[in-house]
Amino acid sequence: MSEEKLIDLLRQLNVEELEWDEVNVDQLVDSIINNIQTIEVSEREKTVIPILLDIIHKQMDEDSLEALALRCMKEDHLYSDIGDTESSNKITRAFSMLILKELLKRDVNDVFMSNLTFDRVRKEVLLYIDLEQDYRSYNVELGWVNSITYSIDAIHEMIKNTRLDPNLHTEMFQILVNKMFTFQNQYQFDEEEHTVDAIQELLKKGFSEKKLIDFFARVPAFLEKQKEKLNPFQYWNLYKNCKQLLMTMYVKMDLEKTNPLLFTEVKNCLTKL
Repeated sequence: MSEEKLIDLLRQLNVEELEWDEVNVDQLVDSIINNIQTIEVSEREKTVIPILLDIIHKQMDEDSLEALALRCMKEDHLYSDIGDTESSNKITRAFSMLILKELLKRDVNDVFMSNLTFDRVRKEVLLYIDLEQDYRSYNVELGWVNSITYSIDAIHEMIKNTRLDPNLHTEMFQILVNKMFTFQNQYQFDEEEHTVDAIQELLKKGFSEKKLIDFFARVPAFLEKQKEKLNPFQYWNLYKNCKQLLMTMYVKMDLEKTNPLLFTEVKNCLTKL
């Protein structure tokens, strides 16, 4: 399907000039994925993505959903030009992660993925967030491509899922804080809020509060050591990311009056910073 025909079809669906039973949904999704890099930014964000999310949550059967998950994990999708920080392939990577995040969100309630596919999605999401070094979140040319936030939200959805082995919670936590405690970029789009939400979900699922207390108790010493290794600009990025995560955690726990021991440690940590 040509991009022009695709956009016309999506617009008709958007204004309900066309009914879903008149559309081949699998073919439509295939065309969206094939054209996503060249679709104009505002059209992608105002029309394409909202309709795609509606398709994922309301229009696709379980076999098609699982096939979509497997496709998004392919090397030319989730890992398209991984390691590069300038090309437009960031759109493809971010779009693939957005789809995986939404599929995981649906799977929390509907459990459409096989256990094998769910486990593979878990591994690929964690690998991707570890490998991704392109921190572009939004710009005029690419639009909204915050694959870091999509990845964090995908992890959050996995934590919610009753199929996730609790023995994997420590790995999930480590991946989350590793991505937040970076000197390569200073986060600006509430990435720390998404991270804190995922950490709080871990606590709800029984993750050890003591492990978190021990971790945050070590943060001030960690920053002091990094100050000796990094240049001032790098250190400032790391410091601000750490502090922002701690402040967000402090505020949320204060509002919700949860985990008093952890709250005290986070407060102590902020005082030392």
